[in-house]
Amino acid sequence: HFIPHPPQKLGYVWKRLGLVPQAESLTSQLLQCYPRDRSSAEDALAHEYFSSLPLALFQLPDMVSIFSVTGVRLEPEARNAFHPFRKVRCTSILA
Repeated sequence: HFIPHPPQKLGYVWKRLGLVPQAESLTSQLLQCYPRDRSSAEDALAHEYFSSLPLALFQLPDMVSIFSVTGVRLEPEARNAFHPFRKVRCTSILA
């Protein structure tokens, strides 16, 4: 038998989640056990987490790169995902 437990913040399990504004809220909406309780992809894109993205990203045709939108660039992670406490030197930024 499964004994229900009260929900806990995901930030207790993954500390980095708390460093990104609104990330915990979006993540918890997407990680619901029952599909009926999960946010749809359309609802997730309307979440406040994505509010700082340029509007042009939401209007791109399917086969067009997001990097064609002015101001969008790829930056390397500041920390290694498998060793979160080990610092990684950022050597370049890809555009």
